[in-house]
Amino acid sequence: MKLVLNSKWFYVIFWSLILILFVSRAMPYWMHGPFGFGYDVGIYKHVFEGIRTLPDVLGSEVYPFPSFLAYLVNLLGLPVDWLLYHAHILFSVLVVVPLYFLTKDLFGKVAGLLAIVIFTISYTQVFGSEFYLYKAELGAIFMLASLLFYMRRSYWFFLFVVLLGLTQLPQYIVMVAGIGTAAFFGLWKDYKYNFLVLLSFVLAFDFVAILSPHHIWNAWDVVQGSLLGEAVLSSHHSGLFISLREFLGKESVVFLLAASGFVLTLKKKGVLALQASLAFVTLVVVARLFFENRFVLEMHFLLIPFAAYFIYKVFKAVVEEKGLSEKVWALGGVALVFISGYIVYGYYLTTRAALSEYEQWALQVINEKEDSKNIMVSSSIYAPWAYGFSGKTTLAPGIFSSVWSYEDQVEYFTGEAEDRALMLLDIAKKRGKFYLFEGQSQDRSFIEAESECITKIFDVGDATVYEVIPCP
Repeated sequence: MKLVLNSKWFYVIFWSLILILFVSRAMPYWMHGPFGFGYDVGIYKHVFEGIRTLPDVLGSEVYPFPSFLAYLVNLLGLPVDWLLYHAHILFSVLVVVPLYFLTKDLFGKVAGLLAIVIFTISYTQVFGSEFYLYKAELGAIFMLASLLFYMRRSYWFFLFVVLLGLTQLPQYIVMVAGIGTAAFFGLWKDYKYNFLVLLSFVLAFDFVAILSPHHIWNAWDVVQGSLLGEAVLSSHHSGLFISLREFLGKESVVFLLAASGFVLTLKKKGVLALQASLAFVTLVVVARLFFENRFVLEMHFLLIPFAAYFIYKVFKAVVEEKGLSEKVWALGGVALVFISGYIVYGYYLTTRAALSEYEQWALQVINEKEDSKNIMVSSSIYAPWAYGFSGKTTLAPGIFSSVWSYEDQVEYFTGEAEDRALMLLDIAKKRGKFYLFEGQSQDRSFIEAESECITKIFDVGDATVYEVIPCP
């Protein structure tokens, strides 16, 4: 007996999973608003709100395609929140579309359905969406679509190559490594299409380099620094996301299932592009070459089809051996839906907002102050939030308008109260009046000696704000 679900049961299970997927990705925003997401929200908010012209798009610190979307939103007078939050949730759900069809085309419809289940309940994917990896979620749509349309030998492939290059260069590199390998070895079989594929990689890269050269140089700095051994010293080079060790601790079952599925596909035709992509990104993560923590998300995307394929093969073997009826497998699918919902629900019971209500309130108080253009945070943990939600120039250690080196920051938190006050007054002398924000997720400065130059103006719950002015 073949493992086949009739159309009615298939679509009931399919759309139930999509609903759970949507709810799970929207839950942080429903529960906590913008502060339900992660570290980068403030950066995107600040950047997107400032993109008003096409030159702003090309000069943006965010890649050209997301920046162009921000330009359109601002041009049409739409709320930037739509692009920041609603679009992010949409991208986090839409990525399952090319993932499903890629898995379905390679391994069958049931394997495609299993891929949706794995994606929906995966800790890595839920956390990636909650962590607000905006470009990575959008880029994953284009990366998986590129793989899908390459395997279909469709000319839609070339559109997604360009979109991916304009959205997220790290994923573009993964796609080039995988599809480039398949295209090179496929030249003798389908010369015209594969030659155009290889040519498109060069042209798309040149297009990005012409439009936005600073992104190419930034990427090169990361790669070069990593090859020189700096990756272990800087989160800029390794990326802010879960490490390989954390990933294996959370996703060891999926990893083992995918490894087994990968082995089963070694003699299967038409899978080389996906295999090579996974092999490349796994090498980057394991060898810690560059941006290895952020590449964990891409690795997981590419593991899912192989894990789904292995589960499908096991189910198929059981069906053929036991002769189980289709109704049993339909009930199994329904059970997967309920299990998926329960796992996602359990995850969000353990989460909280990135900033407490008092910290949010403190930022709002600073935002409403019109007598200074500067906010300072003594910990970089809060820098992106201040950058996006204070309405002021953000002074922070090692990021944005940097005021201290790492050594200065250590001195600030280990020195005496009087020394800390002198360091703050030195900044006020150089930058003018500013507001100092401190929250719960940092070592507190414990400024004990207030004076006419340093005054506590907000101290509620776990948030404190000081007004610091230049002393005569």
